[in-house]
Amino acid sequence: MEANAEKPDKRIFQMAFNKAKCEPEENVHVGDQILSDINGAKRVGSNYVLIDRYSLNETFEYGRRITSLFQLPELINTI
Repeated sequence: MEANAEKPDKRIFQMAFNKAKCEPEENVHVGDQILSDINGAKRVGSNYVLIDRYSLNETFEYGRRITSLFQLPELINTI
């Protein structure tokens, strides 16, 4: 692994931003794991969306949550 790190370590997110030549606040990280995806993105100041396909996290109160990737384009337009 190039970053010598894995999610939720912020180095892995920073490496992705560097490769994409963007700032964290210009990015939207979509993930299905609160600990590794959402908390990691939060730590670096990135926008984030929880994809909760099986509605296991209906009480998720810390950001945006969708149950299908089909919902993502509409949500992206609000960020």
